[in-house]
Amino acid sequence: MFTQTINNCKFGDILLANLPFSEDPSSYKKRPVLVLKKNKHDYLVAKITSQLQNIEDYDVELHPDNGNWLKEISLLKIFKITSISKEILLGKLGTLNLSDQKEVKDKLLTFFNSL
Repeated sequence: MFTQTINNCKFGDILLANLPFSEDPSSYKKRPVLVLKKNKHDYLVAKITSQLQNIEDYDVELHPDNGNWLKEISLLKIFKITSISKEILLGKLGTLNLSDQKEVKDKLLTFFNSL
């Protein structure tokens, strides 16, 4: 399921974004991201990847379900938080279940308390 509605997105929503590669910002890749917070123009998001190697302490493993519409087991990369403009958002994929949302919040708190 893919919807174009992104204006009412909130924490826990998974969006599809055209993200630039860190090595070559002129090249883009469609990638799912988790909304952490948004304001009028920008979204604070964490990247989601299906590459399961290089698991880090603050990553959250996400399993596909009817609500999040992920295609395969993925990792939410807490260390890959970024701010993006809504212009590169392509649409909403789904929403994390409440259990996964709680795990993400707990990992975020642990991560920021470690600073």
